[in-house]
Amino acid sequence: MQTKLFNNEAEQCLLGCILMGSKELEPLEDIFSNLDINDFYVEENRKIFATMKMLFNRGKDIDFVTISEVVGDDIRIEYLTNLCNIVPSIYSYPTYLKILKNYSKLRDLQQITLDIQNSINSKATANEVQAALEKKVNDLSESEIVGKVEHISVAANAYKEKIRKTINGEYTQFGMPTGYPVLDKTLWGLQPSDLVILGARAGVGKTAFALNIINSASILKNKIGLFFSLEMPNSQIVNRLISIHTGIDNYALRSGKNINFKTIDQAVNKINESKFYIEDTSNLTVADMIVKSKQIKRKYGLDYIVIDYLQFIKPSNKNANRFQAVGEIARDLKVLARTLNVPVIALCQLNRALDNEDRQPTLADLRESGEIENNADVIMFLHGDKKTKCDDVRPMELIIGKHRNGALKAIRFNYKGATFKFTELEKQETKKEQTTQKTFEPIDEDELPF
Repeated sequence: MQTKLFNNEAEQCLLGCILMGSKELEPLEDIFSNLDINDFYVEENRKIFATMKMLFNRGKDIDFVTISEVVGDDIRIEYLTNLCNIVPSIYSYPTYLKILKNYSKLRDLQQITLDIQNSINSKATANEVQAALEKKVNDLSESEIVGKVEHISVAANAYKEKIRKTINGEYTQFGMPTGYPVLDKTLWGLQPSDLVILGARAGVGKTAFALNIINSASILKNKIGLFFSLEMPNSQIVNRLISIHTGIDNYALRSGKNINFKTIDQAVNKINESKFYIEDTSNLTVADMIVKSKQIKRKYGLDYIVIDYLQFIKPSNKNANRFQAVGEIARDLKVLARTLNVPVIALCQLNRALDNEDRQPTLADLRESGEIENNADVIMFLHGDKKTKCDDVRPMELIIGKHRNGALKAIRFNYKGATFKFTELEKQETKKEQTTQKTFEPIDEDELPF
């Protein structure tokens, strides 16, 4: 026997409270701000409530005549009259409101179970079903949060207290350090819940730059990181990390020539002690990533996620075109960042047309750029001369093309391809110096507050 997930009497009593208290502004504001039409189940009650709310919003009286003018013959006048007769007092409305919200939530949960069952019947994967269930439950929880208008002094005093704690060293808004002082000063660290896009042409070094951040964050500073390597196996990731960490030429590591094994042993021990996890399975969906990320966070904690790279993520909707699929992936990655409250760094390939043009990349160069640009909090581009030999030190720029909460900036780097090492350099003062300067001195980290 199916459980009845509504209470017609409570719905009628609440409508009666509105009729009885049509001149009582505060109760009406409370009712209309906390209820909507979907909280009512009986069709007559839904129509009456929708009419009442419309009249209230337009500043008109709520009574039998004004309601009847809108609903016409759909609702009998006897039904409206009876609403007032069953209510003991207008101030009983909190009880009825609570009953309606409870049944409304139960109906939503019932619909979620039906949707999940349909997903199972459609042969969706277990991870996709789990991710869909978690998203629906999270959406339901968020919909219950009722905002309120408050005086600006509430926010001002809260912010003043935050500043006081910052001055006393009790609080900091600084996010996770990247290991690069100028970049950290510009972004104020990688902020929790931010989606950070790192775009570059093929072969410029976006994976290497991400691994430099990983080396600094997880191997040197013990931050807990998760790396989804969709392009290369974990053996290649380890090879590059050792080269970055030790400064040993990658060719020497592969050939075994002219290297001190003790240095390698120390580097591997340091990597082993880190809190860094790799998932190198290709063809993952964002739903798979959400499940695996939650497992890591539950077991070990989690400070950041890196994904290499966005265009290799498998879309959950197999029938969507490429533009729709990438848009859905970008939205889901932002959900991942918000749900786990960690920065998500997603590497992204730029349009091939940029290979034939001698210019800096822009937001328009992101492949299927619309939704990526909309959902990202920070978008950065690596730009350098691809013609430079791999073994040479290559001047590079990291261009911050979008920064939702701060300044845009171009930061100078040197990139040594033989060791995959990025070194941050002091940005020159003038445009002329920026375009003519060929070599740079490493920045003095002691001059910056991080």
